Amino acid sequence: MEQIIETKIKKYSRPTWAEVDFSSFRFNLNQIKRFLSPEVKIMPVVKADAYGHGLVEVSNYLVSQGIEQLGIATVDEGIELREKGVGVPLFILGNVFPEELETVVEYNLIPTLCNLEVAKRLDEIAREKNIFVKAEVKVDTGMGRIGVLYTETLDFFLKLKELNHLVIDGLWTHFASAEDEEFTRIQLLRFNFVFGGLKQLGFNFYHIHSANSLALFRNKETHFNLVRPGLSIYGVYPENSLREIVELKPAMSLKTRIVFLKRVSQGYPISYGRTFITSRESIIATLPIGYGDGYSWLLSNKGRVIVKGNYAPVVGRVCMDQTMIDVTDIPGVSLGEEVVLLGRQGGLEITAEELANLSGTIPYEILCRIGSRIPRIYKDG
Repeated sequence: MEQIIETKIKKYSRPTWAEVDFSSFRFNLNQIKRFLSPEVKIMPVVKADAYGHGLVEVSNYLVSQGIEQLGIATVDEGIELREKGVGVPLFILGNVFPEELETVVEYNLIPTLCNLEVAKRLDEIAREKNIFVKAEVKVDTGMGRIGVLYTETLDFFLKLKELNHLVIDGLWTHFASAEDEEFTRIQLLRFNFVFGGLKQLGFNFYHIHSANSLALFRNKETHFNLVRPGLSIYGVYPENSLREIVELKPAMSLKTRIVFLKRVSQGYPISYGRTFITSRESIIATLPIGYGDGYSWLLSNKGRVIVKGNYAPVVGRVCMDQTMIDVTDIPGVSLGEEVVLLGRQGGLEITAEELANLSGTIPYEILCRIGSRIPRIYKDG
């Protein structure tokens, strides 16, 4: 029998919840390790509330599995983890403003450096405190987001040499299209050119990294000595082709219970806008979940759920707090019946990839937008 570990929200009344299975993280970590050389470390990305799975809970579990560093997006995420007792190095993948640097130092976070103003202010703070502060430099090799342009990186580092209390601990880049082998190769050539030039100038780095989930499975040359898996840690495929080379287990299920059942006649409209009209006498079930919880309005008349080991279609528009499904063809459905919106029941499954395809988005967004008013229940097994 599965062991329930804890709930993120201890008391709740709506019968809607997300289950997060720690054993899936363990499985996915082991799958990732199969693709890496022993010297390559794993830095899971836990930003955006660990992709909706729970920042503190997931981070603590990953650390218990031997993870030595975590990737976050903001200073606030670092503060939360530190105040909840997470002691491993925390690397900020996003940009940091000068006014945030006192907090970065106070909470022992590792910032990304992209401009000289931030670097000088960080060095100044470290000098005032008579300490050395670690940071990493991001090289923009073709993403066009934050980062020092690869053509300007050597000059940037020559200016950093003047900052005596700053330790540049790492060098990294990010792929714009890891599925595009040709452009990824171009970005790698640019990054290796910068890395080689910096070595000749006498710079050494503890961490060199470029690989996200897709790159780490597809191209060993992207590994360097650290990889940054995000989506794959949570058991979701960044691209369907990866299913052929690696098995991953989704860590999250989204469930609810039927709160209302109604038999309606043929020709009866369901939900706002009357976008669904019954073509026969039907049994319509109401679920206490909607777009206010992150179950997308774009799944209206498109999505499906699992009830009593059968698929049931979403009918009518998804409301803010409620969604309707057609259970006419499923015998014996009763009030309080468990319904799976994301995850498995019996031999059937609804994946984040499926929901993303139906709503015209990406799996990342499906996971991240599952709302905070849905309690997370953590289990192992």
